[in-house]
Amino acid sequence: LRKMARNFTPDTDIVLGYSNYERAKGWFNRKITFDTLLNSMRYLGSAINGHPYTGCGRNMAYRKSLYYQQKGFTSHLNLQRGEDDLFVNQTANGKNTQVEASPESIVRITAPNYKKDWDEEKLSHAMTSRLYKGSSRHFMDFETYSRLLFLFLTIVCIVYGALTQNWLTMSFAALLWLFRFLIQIMVFRKTSIALVERKFYSTLLLFDWIQPLWDFRFKLSQRIRRKDEFMRR
Repeated sequence: LRKMARNFTPDTDIVLGYSNYERAKGWFNRKITFDTLLNSMRYLGSAINGHPYTGCGRNMAYRKSLYYQQKGFTSHLNLQRGEDDLFVNQTANGKNTQVEASPESIVRITAPNYKKDWDEEKLSHAMTSRLYKGSSRHFMDFETYSRLLFLFLTIVCIVYGALTQNWLTMSFAALLWLFRFLIQIMVFRKTSIALVERKFYSTLLLFDWIQPLWDFRFKLSQRIRRKDEFMRR
C-alpha cells in the first residue's frame, strides 16, 4: 500500500499496479501466467509512455474524488466483469496516471482450478475490451495480428527460399526472425526480473506462436456467444 500510495502527487489520480497468478507446477499455470504477463506489459508499458487505456482491478488505486466525479461504476454496472477496466479507460490520461511495479507492490492471486473458469474470464475481458473508447480498443489487436502476420510471412519466405533454392531470401527471413526472437528474450528477461516472474526461456518460442491463437479464439467465441451472457442478471 505504501508503494502504491507514494505515486499520488497533486496531479495523479490513478496508480496502476501489476498482478499475476501464484506460481505453480504444470502447463496450465505457465500458460495463464505468461498470458497475464504479456497483457500487463501491454497496458503498463502504454501507461508509462503516456497512453493508459486499462488496468487490473486486483492492483490499482484511484482517488475517491475521481470515483465520485464519475459516479462510480454506474455506467457499466450491467457487466458481470470489467467495471474496473472501463473506469480506467474512461478516466485515465497521460497526466493523471502513474505506474507502480516494485516487487513489494505486486499482488498475486490463486490460479483458477479449472481451465473453463479462466476461459470465462478471458471471454468477459474480450467483451469488455469492445467497449474501450477511441483507438485503445484496437491496440491489443494490432500487436496480436501483426505478430501473426510476421510469423506467417517468415515461414512463407523460408519455405519459398528452400523450394526455389533462393538461399538469400531464406537466410534473410531466418536472420530477421532470429533477431526479433533475441530482442524478445531480452525484453522478457528484463521485465520478468523486475516483476519477479519466471523467465519463460524454454517456452517463449512456443508461446510466441500460440498466444495470438488464444486471443483470436476468445474473440471469435465472444462474437458467437449471446451478449446477455456477459450481463448481470
